[in-house]
Amino acid sequence: MARRLDFETSDPTDDIRVTFSDGRRAYVSAKRKIDRGRPLEETLTGWVGQVPTLGPDDLLVIAGEARFGPLKNLDRALRRTARACAWRPLTSP
Repeated sequence: MARRLDFETSDPTDDIRVTFSDGRRAYVSAKRKIDRGRPLEETLTGWVGQVPTLGPDDLLVIAGEARFGPLKNLDRALRRTARACAWRPLTSP
């Protein structure tokens, strides 16, 4: 459950910071339109700057009203990649 919301923070991902009751945080970059170009580049730059402050369960989020171009299917591609990279226990031969 969200315990605190901070807006326009001094964090590299500066639009919204959500702090959950268990201490996890979500850093949200809010955009009207998500497409290739400057807004996406600024978001990714913010995420790179945010990495040193992230806890193991913290989240980086991009939220937008609409996605265009190759980003229209970004969620599907990320889910597919996450499934492919999921940790699997090693099995004995």
